[in-house]
Amino acid sequence: MGEVYLSHLAILVSAISNLVFGAIWYSKAMFYEAWRTESELSEEQINRTNFLKIYGLVFLVAWMMSYNLTFF
Repeated sequence: MGEVYLSHLAILVSAISNLVFGAIWYSKAMFYEAWRTESELSEEQINRTNFLKIYGLVFLVAWMMSYNLTFF
């Protein structure tokens, strides 16, 4: 089996772009209200969430997913 060369910068950019596109998709300008209504969440519940923890976990999963997809 040959050596595999990974572009770690491309993987990082891919993980960050996952967060950026998600933020745009669920923004108030696009589908925020539809998502909130279908999820049956109130503004109070959304304001009580820890966004740093959520986005940290989402970035970690997006980063692992980007590494995994690199091998394909």
